[in-house]
Amino acid sequence: DRFTIVQLQSLGSASKMTKSTSCSFSLILIALYATVVPGDIVITQVNVASSDSWIVEGVATYEYGGSILKKFEFHCTSTSNNGNGLYWARKDVSLTRSQTIITNGISLHFNNPDPDANDAGIYICSDANSNDDDAVLNITADNPAANAKQSSVITYVGDTVTIVMYASALSPLNESDITWKLNDIIIENGDYQNTKRELTISNVNISDGGEYKMSVVLNPGIFASSATAYTYLTVVDQLSSVRDISHKFINSSSLNISWNPPSNLPGTHITGYNIS
Repeated sequence: DRFTIVQLQSLGSASKMTKSTSCSFSLILIALYATVVPGDIVITQVNVASSDSWIVEGVATYEYGGSILKKFEFHCTSTSNNGNGLYWARKDVSLTRSQTIITNGISLHFNNPDPDANDAGIYICSDANSNDDDAVLNITADNPAANAKQSSVITYVGDTVTIVMYASALSPLNESDITWKLNDIIIENGDYQNTKRELTISNVNISDGGEYKMSVVLNPGIFASSATAYTYLTVVDQLSSVRDISHKFINSSSLNISWNPPSNLPGTHITGYNIS
């Protein structure tokens, strides 16, 4: 099977989340999933009132309005230096919520007082000991929420490409809540599980191109709520040779050469030619 889905959320069976304390999440991930290596930053969403906790990446949902059942913290942890040096910041806006050191990381509190509409925005957990090690999180009141890491991706026939989507809700998502589609056809390949958010395609074919859609639907029926994210994949075939080459002598030291570009250029912008 050329499609490989990387698990990012479920820590137990495919249909049920396993409750765990936040300090152990990074260790669990390293033990189970090869995509998470020591030093990676992991963000865990914690519902303080219910003690539920689940890993989030890219997007996380919170509830505002004084609900006693939904009080959130976001724990940023790393196994690198036991999380020493981690800190939260907010893109383009000052960070108004408190931070507390926890095991292997730092916690961002939204529970005192409850989150409000002004808390929505882009938050960054960075490592002061590394210039390029950070995790970006879009914290939103949308329930559910869905984001695509990239709106469009260009790849070539025979390459390997990864499409990354993010999904979130006020509670851990179940397998049945998320559906992936390619050109409106549900993707069902091998051991595919809907709670996985990275779709890796090896040995890409032209037929793999098109619109990839990840949909999140809660409470199907009359009172359903939903969110959708899209990434368009353009697959470019290997370029053919230039066409209609011709030349004309100008003088003993000059030659005029002309040609037409290759015929197969879908999604490709040629920046220059090498003449030898």
